[in-house]
Amino acid sequence: MTCKMIILSPRKEGLTHEECIEYLEQEHVSLVEELPGLKRFTTSIPFDPERIGYPLDPDGTRFDVMAKLQFESLDDLQAAFDSEPGQAVLRDAQNFVDVDGGVMIAIDDETLRHQTIPADL
Repeated sequence: MTCKMIILSPRKEGLTHEECIEYLEQEHVSLVEELPGLKRFTTSIPFDPERIGYPLDPDGTRFDVMAKLQFESLDDLQAAFDSEPGQAVLRDAQNFVDVDGGVMIAIDDETLRHQTIPADL
């Protein structure tokens, strides 16, 4: 069984979407990769909500970054963020995302349920 941390974050006030992503890619990713026990790390970049002209999600929340971190267990995840590299990741996040405006969700396993949608809908 694995433990995953899903993170959705809006950009820090004063940054553009592009500046936020540039900081993520050029500065932050290398710090995350140093987390002890990290098994897998992926990021997804939503379209810039302002470029599209409307919020992508129904409640109007604007997320600029989505990240998924995978560890062997919840204990490993906690230990990673309690470590010095983990503390550096948390401190650095404040440089490009609105930490208070984000969402972090820890899940212990992924359960996929599929439902076939008729082609005529």
